[in-house]
Amino acid sequence: MISIHQPDDLISISLYNIFNYRKNDEKFIELVTDWNKKIVIHIEPFYPVTVIFEGSEINFQIGEAENADMKLRLKMDTMLDLAYGREDAFSAIGEGKLEMEGLGDDSSMIGRFYGIFMESMIAVAADPQLHYYEINENSR
Repeated sequence: MISIHQPDDLISISLYNIFNYRKNDEKFIELVTDWNKKIVIHIEPFYPVTVIFEGSEINFQIGEAENADMKLRLKMDTMLDLAYGREDAFSAIGEGKLEMEGLGDDSSMIGRFYGIFMESMIAVAADPQLHYYEINENSR
């Protein structure tokens, strides 16, 4: 079992809800447990949040941790496009819509990141009860 601590700011609460959606998923639990990383997520135009994975706990900290293992920067539209499958992560990186640093050549870290973050966003977006985040293509 993992413990996801309830944050008190907008972006962290959004991330909390995304992770909480999968907290009983065995694959998610396996990926999160003992990852022991600090990941900075900066969803523009908002502020950065550091997600701290430690043992079987997930915590949130407003701001950018100096000793972060990975940093991610993207716009809200890009995050929604990734979640709803309108864009894939590799294309977003290639087009400069998703900036990542700290991944290096560690394929296990890339795989874990994808399994925790991207698969969680996709799962939440695919739930027909949660489509209030979906953007109508005609409204862009």
